[in-house]
Amino acid sequence: DRPPTAEDDTIFALSTPVPFSGAPSALSVLRLSGPHAGAALSSLLPAGQSLPRPRRASLRSLYRPDTKEALDQALILYMPGPRSYTGEDTVEIHAHGSRAVVAELLDA
Repeated sequence: DRPPTAEDDTIFALSTPVPFSGAPSALSVLRLSGPHAGAALSSLLPAGQSLPRPRRASLRSLYRPDTKEALDQALILYMPGPRSYTGEDTVEIHAHGSRAVVAELLDA
């Protein structure tokens, strides 16, 4: 067993302007990149629902992993590496841009 390295990290970040610093936006894009991006997306989907087809936009309902409370309906793109911008597994979540939705998605 080896200690964790930067290659083990999965990054989850807002890639559009932060709605907390000014007026809310109609849409917000959250990006996940790294070896656990697909698993992180799976945790937001209903049990038994598969990941979207690679590199195809898919409208999906997202839920809190802990309570199964509905978060939002969002356009999802899943791009497994190495055929992604970063070369890693990447997920884009195109969600509604309200402060509440973005905060819940970042917290989930």
